[in-house]
Amino acid sequence: MSRWRKKGSLPRPATNLPPYQREDGTSTTAKDPKRAIWYAAGEGCGYWTDNWNALAGGGPPGCPHCGAVGFIGDAGSWYEGAKSFESDHPDYVQFLDSVKEVCGAGKRWMDRYAEFVVAKGGKEAQEG
Repeated sequence: MSRWRKKGSLPRPATNLPPYQREDGTSTTAKDPKRAIWYAAGEGCGYWTDNWNALAGGGPPGCPHCGAVGFIGDAGSWYEGAKSFESDHPDYVQFLDSVKEVCGAGKRWMDRYAEFVVAKGGKEAQEG
């Protein structure tokens, strides 16, 4: 978490935004594979969401807990990439779903995945 903000103190976007949007800003549903997702950049946060009202506002969208900036992509491509990665990283898609809208500030992404695998009773995950 940033030293200059209290947890949860980042401004939220206007509540009149459609929660699920395509990359062009048009409203859509939570099941649309073309809906836009936002994911944090770099190590140490890992926050991701497809609900645009769950992000911090007042500037570029960011993690509402640590303020990390991120990227935008479409959900279909996001999950295709995760499924491909899953061939060498068991239950990776399930891991992604379990950490949706969870800030992991201060913890490396693959360390979080390894903890998930071990908690499920699997062997420690390999570095990806």
